[in-house]
Amino acid sequence: MAHHGHEVKSFASAGAILEYCAQGNPFDLLISDIGLPDQNGMKTLPILRESCHPFKAIAVTAFARPEELEACRNAGFDGVLAKPISFQLLREEIERVCQPQSDARA
Repeated sequence: MAHHGHEVKSFASAGAILEYCAQGNPFDLLISDIGLPDQNGMKTLPILRESCHPFKAIAVTAFARPEELEACRNAGFDGVLAKPISFQLLREEIERVCQPQSDARA
């Protein structure tokens, strides 16, 4: 993503992104694995939504059953990608989710 003009930050755990957010650091888009080492991504997202400025969020998950994908959407993710994903698919989902002035959830 950095090669396409985006600033990228990587965090190894939910705790790390929560700390980053608590320090007042802004971001526009969160791409999160659901299976984080210290906390489920679906539990982390609502905490971030309450404590951070508005941002878009895409879940990446190996759990691709329809009810699991719907659970990600219900947790507040704007988009969901099932693994394995290609860079092209990720770029398309980012573009869809980050469309201006639209509720891009699908």
